[in-house]
Amino acid sequence: MSRAQKQNVPPSQKSGALIQGKTPEEQRAPEQDSVKKQIGPPDLDYWDDIVGQRINEAVKQGKFDNLRGAGKPLPPRGNPLAGDRQLAFDLMEDNNLAPQWINDRKIVLDLIAQLRTEIQAYAEHFQDKLSHSDIAEEQEKIREQWHWLVNHWSEKVLKLNDQIQTVNFTQPPVPTLEIFKLRIGDELKRVGVSEELLNN
Repeated sequence: MSRAQKQNVPPSQKSGALIQGKTPEEQRAPEQDSVKKQIGPPDLDYWDDIVGQRINEAVKQGKFDNLRGAGKPLPPRGNPLAGDRQLAFDLMEDNNLAPQWINDRKIVLDLIAQLRTEIQAYAEHFQDKLSHSDIAEEQEKIREQWHWLVNHWSEKVLKLNDQIQTVNFTQPPVPTLEIFKLRIGDELKRVGVSEELLNN
């Protein structure tokens, strides 16, 4: 090709010249975008691949074996009694806290158990003393002491019943949660107090 012919070649056909009438800046733009993609932050697909790879490695290493509750359904999350206060209940559960009525209920149940243990221990002791005594005066003294204890327990029962009533009012209105009030006669029969002591 002669020099004159070269001069007549359109710019778009020259080596390294413009492509389809694009300016040099427009022609270099795709190359710059490609460089930006290479040096920019990884996209979400990249992180998905990394996370999936780590999980697969952990599975192969057995790190997910013998997990607590493996193969069982997830425990139900939610308190059927919470209603619109479910979030508050979740926060309390996550922080090992409990509603006040639960603590009050536990205190009352513990007091009832302590009273019954005390009644049973003294009832066995006094019944044993009475059965081994042949002296009328001594038997009368045993009965007087027993009568004093029964009056003492009766006062305890009255105070406990007030606490029971308060707990029953503050806890959710569920029949299975109700704590029945105590009666000293029923408590004495519960531990098997003899008729001889019951009638004194």
